[in-house]
Amino acid sequence: MNKNLISLFYISIVFSIYSPSFADSEVTIETDVGLVSDYVYRGLSRSDSGWALQGTFTARHNGGVYMGVFMSSLDSDFNRHSVESEFFGGYTFSKGAYDYDLSISYDALMGGAGEGYFETRASISRDFGVAYIKTGIAYTPWDREIGEGNSTYVYSDFDVPLPISNIVPMAVSLHLGYENFEGPLDKWDWGVGIYMEVVGVEFGVKYSDVKDGNPLLSENRLTFNLRKYF
Repeated sequence: MNKNLISLFYISIVFSIYSPSFADSEVTIETDVGLVSDYVYRGLSRSDSGWALQGTFTARHNGGVYMGVFMSSLDSDFNRHSVESEFFGGYTFSKGAYDYDLSISYDALMGGAGEGYFETRASISRDFGVAYIKTGIAYTPWDREIGEGNSTYVYSDFDVPLPISNIVPMAVSLHLGYENFEGPLDKWDWGVGIYMEVVGVEFGVKYSDVKDGNPLLSENRLTFNLRKYF
C-alpha cells in the first residue's frame, strides 16, 4: 500500500476517535497569518533563502483535543515543490505544573512531484515564571524530504520574557535540536531570536545555524518575520 495512504489512514483514525466529542464541547478556533524572510525548518531553508507566506488554522475544544492545518509557500526548486500543507491532530493535558502534548501529522509537499510524510510527536512543557521551557521528540517512520529511512528529532525551546514585557510584550527565544536519520545524515540546529508584539502583530528576528557532516547543509541564517494572530 502507498505510504502516503497509510499515513492518511492513521490520521483518519485519530480524528474519528476524537471528532464526536467536538459536538458536545466548547470549540475555540485559532488562526494566524505570517510572512517570513526565510522559511527555516529545523535549521534548513525550505524557501531557498526567500520570502514565504504562511498561515495556520486550529480548532481546539476544552477537552484537550485539537486539529488543524498549517500551510506555507515553498521555493519551486525545493524538490520541485511549491506549497506545503501540514495536517495535524493531537491531545493536550496537564498534570501538576507540567503540560503534555501528543500529536500526529501528515506533511504534504505539493507541486511538481508531490509527496508527503507522516510524523508522531510528543512534548512536555512548564512555565517557570522566569522562563517557559518545552522539550519534545518527533519520529518519522519513513523518508522525510531529506535523509533516508526513519528519522528522530529531539529539541528544547526556552522562552524568556524581558523585563519590559508589561509595557511591550517581548521575549527572547532559544532553540536547540538534534535530528538522527537512518541514513548517513545527522544534524544539529540551534537558534536565538527576539520577539515583540505591537498593535496585535508579532515582529521577530532570529539567528539560526545548522551543523552536520554535509558542508552543503551547514549554514547560518538571519531571518525576520511578522505574524498576526486572530
